[in-house]
Amino acid sequence: MRTIRNILAVAFATMTVAVSMAQFGDPVYVRGYYRWDGTYVRPHYRTRPDGNFWNNWSSYGNINPYTGEMGYRLPSYDYTIRRLPAPSYGSLNYISPLSSYRLPSLAPSYPLRRSGESQAMQERSERLAQAIAQALKWLRIRDLSTQELARRLAGEGYTDTEIAEATEWLCAEGYLSDARLRQRLTERYTVEQPSGRMRIEQEFARRGLDAPDLTGDEESRAVRALQMRFGEPPAEWTPRDAARWLRFLLQRGFEPEVAQNALRRWNPRLNDEL
Repeated sequence: MRTIRNILAVAFATMTVAVSMAQFGDPVYVRGYYRWDGTYVRPHYRTRPDGNFWNNWSSYGNINPYTGEMGYRLPSYDYTIRRLPAPSYGSLNYISPLSSYRLPSLAPSYPLRRSGESQAMQERSERLAQAIAQALKWLRIRDLSTQELARRLAGEGYTDTEIAEATEWLCAEGYLSDARLRQRLTERYTVEQPSGRMRIEQEFARRGLDAPDLTGDEESRAVRALQMRFGEPPAEWTPRDAARWLRFLLQRGFEPEVAQNALRRWNPRLNDEL
């Protein structure tokens, strides 16, 4: 019985290598060599260069028939951040490679790709990988909400299904989090840049987030904004200075009555000017 299993395993491995050669061309044998740092690289096979990024065993969605390792590389992707999870082709039913974390040992994926259905699956996988790579470029620059990211991906021509699966993977991996962004914006507009309720609600609505439950006095927040921006009130000022202070609070989203009261608290000598 064990002999039969061994024979089947060898036959399956041989078939996988043959199918891989038919898809990627004859592999290239690389002799063992030493790197510049003294590390020895054992002899191995690699795909024959043809200028096509996806015709590589290390590209996302492919399998190295000699080692059984899943491909992880994406075009224009910063590999120092994190590798994408290996795709799953464990059965004839297609499972999204970006939302599945089941890693089969070595499933017969290459024969499936030769059919019209498998070609569509491969194209879908590539589109999802490209959507994630594009999203990571944006997220490295600034935090985005799920709604903001969906709008940007839609502007790049991705479908609703591709956007939903891409954002699902990004949320699962911790790259995208509305809760984290909501907490960060709350700290910004209440501590770092004290703002009025109107500005806070508008900013959260623009990003597709629920407005936070603001604690504390609105006037006290306005006074703190004045202190952080202008420091202590000057001994002498002009009506033009008072208008500039008032305009600053209005731009921060404070209502006129709140802004005037905050100015009087910050500089009691402004009672006659406002």
